[in-house]
Amino acid sequence: MKHVNVTVDIKNVGPKLLNAVKQARPIVGQQIVKDSNRFIPFDTGNAQSSSLRASNFEEGKIVWDTPYIRKIYYGVRMNFSKDVNPLAGPLWFERAHAAYGSQWTNVAERAVKSYL
Repeated sequence: MKHVNVTVDIKNVGPKLLNAVKQARPIVGQQIVKDSNRFIPFDTGNAQSSSLRASNFEEGKIVWDTPYIRKIYYGVRMNFSKDVNPLAGPLWFERAHAAYGSQWTNVAERAVKSYL
């Protein structure tokens, strides 16, 4: 019986993996915002567009930032118009996560693999 010895040099795996995650982070963040904004109430579009202005996709930070955003996010005593956005309602990130979370995982996996 023959034996085979294999030596694997993993010293460069860590930095390469960290770089792949860093490069993939904006791709995943932008997909999360896009999908979450499908559920955000729409009046002037300021709440939706605030996610593009206030988020830092390179750092993985997603933010909706308007003076009234907390009130509409939690939807306390609010009736959301469904005229422009039939999916409008509170807790848009949670609703998007429930609907698209597995797709976000796939986006992340593909993005990381593309940079390895």
